[in-house]
Amino acid sequence: MFCKYCGNEIADNSRFCPKCGNEIYSGSKLSNDNDVEQKKNLENDKKKIEDVVIVNTQHKSVAKVVLPVILVIIICGVFIAAKIISTKNNNEVNNADNKDYSVAEDKDNTLKNDDSKDDEAKSDSDKIVEDMDRGYTSETTADDVENNEKSVSQDPDFIRYWPVVEPVFNEEKQIYEYKSKGDDKSRISFLYYKDAEINGISAHYGMTISFDGESQKISYIHYYLTDDEFQKFEKKYGVPDSQDEETKIMRWDSDTSPQIIARYYDDFGTEWEFSEMEKSGEGYIVSLMFD
Repeated sequence: MFCKYCGNEIADNSRFCPKCGNEIYSGSKLSNDNDVEQKKNLENDKKKIEDVVIVNTQHKSVAKVVLPVILVIIICGVFIAAKIISTKNNNEVNNADNKDYSVAEDKDNTLKNDDSKDDEAKSDSDKIVEDMDRGYTSETTADDVENNEKSVSQDPDFIRYWPVVEPVFNEEKQIYEYKSKGDDKSRISFLYYKDAEINGISAHYGMTISFDGESQKISYIHYYLTDDEFQKFEKKYGVPDSQDEETKIMRWDSDTSPQIIARYYDDFGTEWEFSEMEKSGEGYIVSLMFD
């Protein structure tokens, strides 16, 4: 600043001019100026303090608003995550249940298909047996067969009656022997049909139907097949359920009354029916047993 009296440059807030010695400010003036300056400084400090308070207040206000929002977001996130995990677990359980149900259903369908196949196979088996027995049962008599032979158009090609025998004592052997006195025309032993079929397959050597001597009810049916004819029969009916290599006897299990048995012969002439007809041949005898 400058002295208002001499114009000399003096320090600020100087009360006297060092050059001219005049009083620049009175004590009261200086005091007032100092007070003003101090007041001004106080006001500035107050303003700074107020600004800090306002900023802190704003921060607190923002915190009051933001913190609850953040907390809500966190809670929502936790809930959504839990919901997702629960849904995933439920889906896995449902998928497992569906898989188990699907497996059970497939198994059930498989069993049903197997049962259906078994029923179908049984139906085919029964049909084959029915074709073999020609509709006869264990109650069918010789008269029924002779008068109503199924699938054979002509009369029997050979009829064998039961022989009439009487016991004769052999003195040399000291035993009773039975000797034939002729045939009993009222009792048929077997009927032979040359032209015969079994399940649509020709029986080259024909067939015989045999009867019980007393009741005259059917006992069994023999079909005489060549090797080729038997292979065709086996292909239709299926592999035997049991087979004896020594006796060459094959058996098929059946739910029906007649049982199916097959046996290979080097010569049919060893069987009583063929020996009675003085016939011979090589192949298989397929028998339907009614007893």
